[in-house]
Amino acid sequence: MKKMSSLLKSKKGFTLVEIIVVLLILAILAAFSIPTMLGFVEDAKGKAYIAEARTVYIAAQVVATQETAIGTTTSAIVTKIRATTADPMKTLLGGDAAGTVPSVTVSAIGKVTGLAYSVGGYTVTITPGTGTVITKP
Repeated sequence: MKKMSSLLKSKKGFTLVEIIVVLLILAILAAFSIPTMLGFVEDAKGKAYIAEARTVYIAAQVVATQETAIGTTTSAIVTKIRATTADPMKTLLGGDAAGTVPSVTVSAIGKVTGLAYSVGGYTVTITPGTGTVITKP
């Protein structure tokens, strides 16, 4: 009998109260960190869309410059830019064709004066001189 009682008393482990306290601490930490992490994800998406828009803007400017040099009309330049940038935009933005063809404006001297597109609920607008604007959903 003495052996049985000594075995029962020598059991090691955590009490229910200790486990509940640890779980409570973990829940509090999660409550603070999860919203912060979600904010980082949203910011990263926005920055990625801005980077992609700048790349497309540069490509559009190259096309506009080349086409102006050979005497192409402004409307034909815009059409060519939209056709040239449509496939790369689909590739960059995950193959979603809906709303990925950018809206482009070109001046008479062949300078891209604006570029805008919408994807994933975001709208990215680039205007020389004023910078890049991203509108979140």
